[in-house]
Amino acid sequence: MSEELRKRRFQAIVFHTFILVLSIIVVIILTLLNLRLGEDTGEAPNLMPFQIFILIIAFYSAMEVWRYYKIRIPEMSLVEVLKCNKCGYVEKRRPQKGDFVFKKVGECPKCGGVIFIESIYKEVKARKSER
Repeated sequence: MSEELRKRRFQAIVFHTFILVLSIIVVIILTLLNLRLGEDTGEAPNLMPFQIFILIIAFYSAMEVWRYYKIRIPEMSLVEVLKCNKCGYVEKRRPQKGDFVFKKVGECPKCGGVIFIESIYKEVKARKSER
């Protein structure tokens, strides 16, 4: 799950960065076009509304890149807890295909009692360092 989220985060950052760069290029081209046409004809066309609109899009894209960049996706793993009915022996392991809660999975290595799956949950791994 976290790998899929990382992939989506990367795609969003690339998309919004592309839109940001494209918007800036278009604003520069419109500005140069405005200056060039103003020199030739003596009066410049009014391209300011287009430039402002594209700058708003660029600002929005920059904010989205920043927002997606700040998102930290935690490392998660599935854990199942196996427990013995008699002695209370507990063991943790990764779930296997077809496992479900209260499924009998074998005998206890300590007392020979029945071991069953007590719970299955996601465990969030602690981050070592933050940026």
